[in-house]
Amino acid sequence: MVASKKNTKVIESLTPEQEAKMDEYAEYWEKVGLDTSPANRVDAEKTITRIYELIGKKQPEFIWVNSYEEACKAISEGSGTDVRAQNNFFSGQHHAGWSGWYRYYKEVLGIKFEKEDMELAELWTALSISCGWWWPFEGVVVCCEKYKNIQLDDNGELHCEDGYAVSYRGDAGGEFFWHGVSVSSQIIMSPATLTIEQIDKEENAEVRRIMMERYGVGKYMIEAGAEMLDMDTLTLEGSAPRALYQTKDGQKWLVGTDGSTARVYWMSVPLEAKSCAEAHNMISGFDESRLIAEC
Repeated sequence: MVASKKNTKVIESLTPEQEAKMDEYAEYWEKVGLDTSPANRVDAEKTITRIYELIGKKQPEFIWVNSYEEACKAISEGSGTDVRAQNNFFSGQHHAGWSGWYRYYKEVLGIKFEKEDMELAELWTALSISCGWWWPFEGVVVCCEKYKNIQLDDNGELHCEDGYAVSYRGDAGGEFFWHGVSVSSQIIMSPATLTIEQIDKEENAEVRRIMMERYGVGKYMIEAGAEMLDMDTLTLEGSAPRALYQTKDGQKWLVGTDGSTARVYWMSVPLEAKSCAEAHNMISGFDESRLIAEC
């Protein structure tokens, strides 16, 4: 999609009113992306049919499913191909952010688009509101319902400690996430069944770190024979000993004790850290030596 070349003018800065509108649009389209109301099937089918017309295709038939897995099954049964090996899907509400930027450019900044591009942009924007993922084929379209439920952490990442972070409609289940990272049901629902062997064999470093957290970092360090690289004690009143550990796969963790509550904290730190002080400086963002000097 490109802006019209007629009367082209470069926007070098935004007015205070335009800047204020940006937050308004961001908030609205974020709600669209997180909307868990049922898909508007009538609007979605009408919109996709129009897209087919624009590319010279006849009106397709529609198959509605509740999840990605149901879509894969429907497509595989109908075509004999594995949809996971293809890249022909389009998003509905998942690209609400794109729709928000388009509407902001058009309605607030007054940017003019070519007629053909604008119609397509409006159609994609309509789909951001009406449905989830959809897969176009010759004569048939597989459309997915919107999520039934979405749970986020304080940073806006998909997260749930005791169930699905996103739930599908019907009996289609859902997906598990831990602070934005896709994980297995075992990690969320049955962390006590995790084993050292499972953790060590996990190839994804981020998932492996989460498995260690759910297993118990202290417990893992002891049972897996992690190496202690450094240990020290700050000279500040109320401070307690701390230590830097390294696991067999090279991950590093700083363990410290709250001097007032005696609670033990395990914190994942950058691999470059060679001492407790370096590790603490890297994750806190300030030089603790300066703090000690000031005290």
